[in-house]
Amino acid sequence: MHSQTHQARGLPAPLYALLHLPGGLISGFVNVTLGFVLSRHGVSVAAVSGLVGLYLAPTTWSFVAGPVIDASLTPRLWYAMMVAVVVAGFIGFAVTPMTAAALPVLGALCLGVSIGGVCAGSAVTAAMVLTTRPDQRGPIAGWSQTANLGGSGLGGGLALWIVGHAGGAPTAAAALAAICLAA
Repeated sequence: MHSQTHQARGLPAPLYALLHLPGGLISGFVNVTLGFVLSRHGVSVAAVSGLVGLYLAPTTWSFVAGPVIDASLTPRLWYAMMVAVVVAGFIGFAVTPMTAAALPVLGALCLGVSIGGVCAGSAVTAAMVLTTRPDQRGPIAGWSQTANLGGSGLGGGLALWIVGHAGGAPTAAAALAAICLAA
């Protein structure tokens, strides 16, 4: 099997940043923008932290995603499906009222986008392992972390700017969904 491992053509290291971008975007959106918007609509800090906790829960189980992805569909299919989950989650955020009454729906969305982001990231890592020579994995890891952190900044900062200047939370969520589709 090892001889077949690196026959597929891998991507240049910087492109892995694009593939990891959706996971970063959702992190910033949930941890920064969602909390800001909900607090502005009178939702308590405790309720917001409950949503963030729901978002973070799947990351504690991310070690399960790798074996599931490895033992089932291809990384490409997993990635496509999970980015679709993230995009659907952003659309859900765009159409859900940012009120205390909507907390159950927002909680389900936080959980769903987190699962999508964790599995999309694991799928990218699986694809990297299958298509990249070991000596090229260091730069890829760097670009992947750049996307996680940069995406978090975009997901939080850009979305927060959109909320304040260009149409509110629905527009911000829709913009991030579009960026995920582009990735």
